[in-house]
Amino acid sequence: MEEGLVDGGSQHSGETPVQDLFHEEAAHQHGKSHKPWWKSQFFVIEPVLFGTWDGVFTSCLINIFGVVLFLRTGWMVGNVGIGLAVLIVMITITVAALASLSAIGICERVKDMGTGGVYYLVSKVLGGKIGGTIGVMYAFGLCVVSALYCTGFAESVTKTFHWDNEWAVRGVAIGTLLCLLAINLAGVKWVIRLQLLLLLVLIVSTSDFIIGTFVHTDPGAGYVGYSPQVLHNNTGPSLQVGETFFTVFGVFFPTATGVMAGVNMSGDLKNPAKSIPVGTLSAIMISFILYLVFVLLLGSTCTRIALQTDFMIAEKVSAVGVLWLIGIYMSSTSSCSTGLYGAPRVLQSIANENVIPAIRFMGKGFGANKTPVIAICVVGLVSLLFIFIGNLNLISPVITCNFMLVYASVDYSYFALAMSYDKRIKNFSKYKESSSPNQRKASPRVRHVSYGSNEIRPGTMDEFTKDLDTMEKISKEKENETATATQKDTIQRTGREYLKQSYGLDENEKNVDQPDDNASDAVEATEEQTQYQTPTPLEPTEDEFVNQPEVDEDDSTNDVKY
Repeated sequence: MEEGLVDGGSQHSGETPVQDLFHEEAAHQHGKSHKPWWKSQFFVIEPVLFGTWDGVFTSCLINIFGVVLFLRTGWMVGNVGIGLAVLIVMITITVAALASLSAIGICERVKDMGTGGVYYLVSKVLGGKIGGTIGVMYAFGLCVVSALYCTGFAESVTKTFHWDNEWAVRGVAIGTLLCLLAINLAGVKWVIRLQLLLLLVLIVSTSDFIIGTFVHTDPGAGYVGYSPQVLHNNTGPSLQVGETFFTVFGVFFPTATGVMAGVNMSGDLKNPAKSIPVGTLSAIMISFILYLVFVLLLGSTCTRIALQTDFMIAEKVSAVGVLWLIGIYMSSTSSCSTGLYGAPRVLQSIANENVIPAIRFMGKGFGANKTPVIAICVVGLVSLLFIFIGNLNLISPVITCNFMLVYASVDYSYFALAMSYDKRIKNFSKYKESSSPNQRKASPRVRHVSYGSNEIRPGTMDEFTKDLDTMEKISKEKENETATATQKDTIQRTGREYLKQSYGLDENEKNVDQPDDNASDAVEATEEQTQYQTPTPLEPTEDEFVNQPEVDEDDSTNDVKY
C-alpha cells in the first residue's frame, strides 16, 4: 500500500512540471481574455506587427489616393488640358516610383531595417549627418502634408455648408488636426484599424464617381456628359491668370507624398524586406490607373469653365454625392493621420541616435510600441502653424519642393550603394576567405575528460606547462642578448681608456678607435697646434719682411714688441 502511494506520488511529482506549464498558459490566456475591453481596444498594450496588405498597401494607397485627387484633378485638367494633365500624372508617378524602387533596393541590401524609415535608409548609406538632415526635411514635409490634408478637409466641409469664410476653414482644420492627434496618441493599432475602414470608403466613393458618369448629367453645373466636342475642347491647355505648367504641377505633386508610408512603418512590420516592395509597388500601380481614370472622365464630361472654377465638380458627376463627400472626408483625414504617424517616428529615430542633440528630447517613447508622444506634439504644432495659411494652392508648392529634394536624396543613396555594393561584397569575400579556418593552422582538438576521472586532462595543465617553458626560453634568449650587448660595450670602453692612457687623448677625441704607426706624431702635432692656436705662416714677401715686428727670443711669454 505504501509502495503504491510512493509510486503514485512519484508519478504525480513527475507530471507536475508539465501540468504547471499548461496551467500557466491557460491562466495567461484566461487573464488576457478578462482584460478590460476599453484597455484592450483603445490602447496598445502589446507590440503589434502588420503584413503586406493590412500595413504597407493600405497606408500607401490611402496616402497616394488623397484629397488632392478629389479637389484638384478637375482644376488641373481645366488649366493644362487632358494631354498635359496626363503628362503631369506620368511625371509624378515616375518620380514616386523611382524613389520607391531606390528605397526598396536599399531595403534589400540592409539586413536591419530599423524604425526611422527614410532617415534610416539614407543614414545607412550616406552617414548619420546627411541622413539626419534628410530625415528632418522629410519630417517637415510630412508636417506640411498634414496641414494640407486638414485644410482640404475643411475646404470641402465649408463649401458643403456654404461657409464662405477663411476663418471657418482654419477652425475646421484645427479641430480635425486635434482629433487626429488624439487618435495617433492612442497607438498604431487604432491608426491601422481606421485605415482599413477608410480604404473601404474610398473604394465605394470611387465607384460612385465612375458610375455617375454614365447615369445622369447636370448641364447647369457644367457636367454635360460624354461628348466628343467637350473632349476636343479640353485637350489643349487654357491657363488662368498667374498659372503656369509648373505651378499646376506643384499643386498636383503632393499626391505622390504617400509612397514612403510603407517604409516609414518598417519597425511595425513582420517582414519589411518582403512587405515593402510588394505593398508599395502595388499601391503605385493602382493609383496610376485611378489618376488616369479621373483625368479622362472629367475631361470628357465637364466644361472647361466648370473645371477651372468649381473645385468640387466631381461631386456633381457622382451618382450619389453623399458617398463622394464621405470619401473625400475620409481620404483627407486618413492621409493626415498617416503623416502624423510617420513624421514623429522619423524624429524619434534621429533623436535616439543623437544625430541632432537639440531634438534629443523627442526620442522618448511610451507604451509597448514606444509611441513618440513628445514628437507627435511637436509635429502637431508645426502642422498647426501651416494651417493658418488657409489655402491649399499655397501650401502644395512648399510640399513639392521639399519632397523632390528628399526623393532625389533617396535616389542618390541607392546609386551610391549600387555602384559600390559589388566591390564591397568582393572585398568582404576576400577578407572572409583569408580569415577562414581553412586558411589558418588548425589547432589540435581538445578531448574533454569526464568529471572525477583520474586521467590527465589534455589541453589544460599540459598546455599551461608548455606555455611556461616557452616563456622561460624566450626570457633566457632576451637575457643572453642583453649580456652580449653589455660585453661589447665593455670591450669598446676598455679600448678607449687604453688609448687615452697611452697617448694622453681626450675621451671625446675623434679617430682614436683605429690607431696606426704614426699615431704619436699625429698626437704631438695636434698638441702643438692646440697650444699656439696660430696657423702656419706663409713665406713673407720682401716688403712684408721689412715691416715684421721684433720678437724677443729670451722672453718665455713670447710677447710681441714693436
